[in-house]
Amino acid sequence: MRSSSLLILALSALSSALPTCETPQGFTINGFTTFTPAAGNVNPAEVSFSVSDDQNSTNLTFCSHAGDFQADVPVVCDNGSTEFLWDGGSLTIGVTYTPCSGAVSAQAFGNVTVSVFCFPSEPPIPNGFGTELDAWSSEEML
Repeated sequence: MRSSSLLILALSALSSALPTCETPQGFTINGFTTFTPAAGNVNPAEVSFSVSDDQNSTNLTFCSHAGDFQADVPVVCDNGSTEFLWDGGSLTIGVTYTPCSGAVSAQAFGNVTVSVFCFPSEPPIPNGFGTELDAWSSEEML
């Protein structure tokens, strides 16, 4: 009986000394907007938004891209550890994080269908003729 008590005590001490490991559980997209130029408009297509993960809701990362998207090539956001793919209706977010102190980094991905409001864009709006899409915010679990 005494040896099992010591074993439980030793395991308890060991588990409290281990680092806590956290994995992102979700993210929030804010200020999502896109622009698609009309035929003849030389301005590039654009996508921009801010993203925060569930652990850093006050730490927003800005993401943007102007020009054509390549289907399998993610766009890296301002912080360098967040990236995204946009296919015109679905947004995929990838986050590189370190789950435990001193551990090798890992990646988590999540996908969200963005509900947007579409309206025509006309001069003097900076991008000229085209279509603007806006959404306020979306949340998705990774």
